Amino acid sequence: MVFAMISMTAGMLSITSCKKPESVVTPNPVPNEFLTTVVFQCINTAAPFDTTCGVWRIFPNQTNPDTSQAILRYHQGSKYLCNIYILDETNTPTGSYADSSHFNINTINSKTVNVTTEIWARRNYHLECFFMTGGNLASNLNVTRLDYDNNNPPLQVGLTDEVNTLSPTSGDMEIQQQHQPNVKNGTCGPGSLDFDVFYKTTIY
Repeated sequence: MVFAMISMTAGMLSITSCKKPESVVTPNPVPNEFLTTVVFQCINTAAPFDTTCGVWRIFPNQTNPDTSQAILRYHQGSKYLCNIYILDETNTPTGSYADSSHFNINTINSKTVNVTTEIWARRNYHLECFFMTGGNLASNLNVTRLDYDNNNPPLQVGLTDEVNTLSPTSGDMEIQQQHQPNVKNGTCGPGSLDFDVFYKTTIY
């Protein structure tokens, strides 16, 4: 069985995913899926002009990820609607990479693969997990998953989320995608990591 994996330490990416339909149950590891880029994009529900977008990227030939755009900025006391987008930009022209200032999932380059659609199709064994570290971020920023899978009962997924902020602070938002075929139970414990990325986060 072939695996496409990038290991991550201190913000590097570990990639695993799936090729079998949700209805197939197997005790064996499923083939991996390649990705290079994780985008977290948020829009203030009360002020749509207030947006923030973090882009985290690593390619196979890189030792460390590009975190120059892995930055999120939120207004205090606000609510945001957010989406996670997972991309493969291996064949994307350099000038057409996802950009935090102008990202639009509907206008990505034709050579960029939107892996998010495949993750959603296999949502029954994926879960997005959020962790806040540094400063008082954990007590001033809350993430609520809004989407659900087809399990019985339905379990949260986390590709679409609500972010609520309180007081000014800063720290890191860590997003993990848990790969949980046959073991998904609504918690972040079971399974293995598809990716583990960090965004410098400020509430102001």
